[in-house]
Amino acid sequence: MAAAKKRKRKKKKKVLYRKMLLGFSTFLIVFITGLLILKTTDRVRTAKAEEPVVIEIDGEDVSDLTQEKAVDRLMRKYPWNMTVAYGEKTYPVDDRITPIIKQTVADAFEEAAKERERLDSKTFWNRFWQAGGLESVNVKYDLEFGDIKDIAADMAVKVADASNFEPEDSTLTEYDAENGKFVVAPAKDGVEIDKDKLAADIREAFEKGDYEETIMAEGTPIKPQLTADAYKTMGSYTTKTTANENRNTNVRLAAQAINGRIIQPGEQFSFNTVVGQRTEEKGYKTAPAYSDGQTVQEYGGGVCQVSSTLYNAVIAAGLDADQRRGHSYEPSYVTPGQDATVSYQQPDFAFTNTTAHPIGIKASYYDRTVYVELFGVPILEEGVKCYMDSSKLSDIETVPTYVEDPTVPFGQEVVDQSGSNGSVWTTDIVKVKDGKEIERTFLHKTTYKGHEIVIRRNTTVPTITPPPPAPAPEVQPEAQPQEQKPEKKKEKKKEEKKQDSTQEAANAETAQVQQ
Repeated sequence: MAAAKKRKRKKKKKVLYRKMLLGFSTFLIVFITGLLILKTTDRVRTAKAEEPVVIEIDGEDVSDLTQEKAVDRLMRKYPWNMTVAYGEKTYPVDDRITPIIKQTVADAFEEAAKERERLDSKTFWNRFWQAGGLESVNVKYDLEFGDIKDIAADMAVKVADASNFEPEDSTLTEYDAENGKFVVAPAKDGVEIDKDKLAADIREAFEKGDYEETIMAEGTPIKPQLTADAYKTMGSYTTKTTANENRNTNVRLAAQAINGRIIQPGEQFSFNTVVGQRTEEKGYKTAPAYSDGQTVQEYGGGVCQVSSTLYNAVIAAGLDADQRRGHSYEPSYVTPGQDATVSYQQPDFAFTNTTAHPIGIKASYYDRTVYVELFGVPILEEGVKCYMDSSKLSDIETVPTYVEDPTVPFGQEVVDQSGSNGSVWTTDIVKVKDGKEIERTFLHKTTYKGHEIVIRRNTTVPTITPPPPAPAPEVQPEAQPQEQKPEKKKEKKKEEKKQDSTQEAANAETAQVQQ
């Protein structure tokens, strides 16, 4: 009985083992079959479509392309070569298309990658049951280039900055000594790019899809404020010299030294700096000049006539003098109060170009005439003349210097040096227009010394008149001597004694004066 039960349990175990083996075999068969089905699904999917995700950009299927090749294809569709031209220069317009294409392609490929990752993450059973129908994803993008407003505006500014230029006024450049004229450089027009129109033209071409268009910029000419004909004589003055040849030589050399000088705006002209020291090596001669109130012979004597003539030309031009001093004595070649004395190194004559343009000095000496002209852009209104007007305020009496001279008749005077009185002058600047005075301004007061008066006189010694020579005695026949009367002899001796006494007194007074 026990044995039978034991056999029965063994039989059940065998049946159980067979069922388990059969179940495992069935599972294994199903599993392998599933793998085969999955493999078959992949093959079907590959046969139906190479890629489960389709990428379409602006109507172009780029699914089978790399990202770089997709960019190249779209750039060939939208080539960018827009330029702006002005004159001989060409400027490329910043590429608006390429950055947008690159960004759009990058976004599309990024989304496609995410879709692939999503599809690959599905479970086995989902893919198993979908073996008969594959899921397909279409990634679609359109190119949107937007507005080129900012790029167009920036481009217009860029072209304007590169092409705009200010007009150039005419200006003095040099002095043509051969022709005796200043050279005035011609004026040049400037250019201003029409930025608003250029920006609008760029936007219009972009909106039309003319991405390879060359847009012509338009420039508006800007006229200069100053042309060559604006340079004229600002002021001039003429003086006459003396017949002293040495003095005229000095005047000529000084005029040559300042002739052709160009003074830039804000620059100061100094007569002594430009002319320099007047020396024999430079050709200057000795001529009368004033030094410390005395008339002396000096190298360069007379050059003050050039500085004084220049001074009057400066005032005639409407300019002011920085440094000016009157002579010790009244000048003869200009009205007193209108002179400017110079002596190396001081006193000096100087003025500053306070205009906005260069000023040239023309100076010459010919035929005992000094001429000075300021050439530039006049600052006085049309028809206005400017000059100095001087008037004498008073005379300064010169006290004579008396010199005792016994040879002068007693009680009389002889003028040895006539001299002159001094004087005080006041000078105004006068402006007239069309012959009528419109303005008068006090300029300065000048005091001149008088020349020394020397008078010889005799106030102490009576006039000594030497007796006339005695006539030669006549030869007469001898006469018998006659005895004089005693009264006549006494009178004769008394007269001789009186004359001797008078002569001794005169000699004593003469000796005292000479001491």
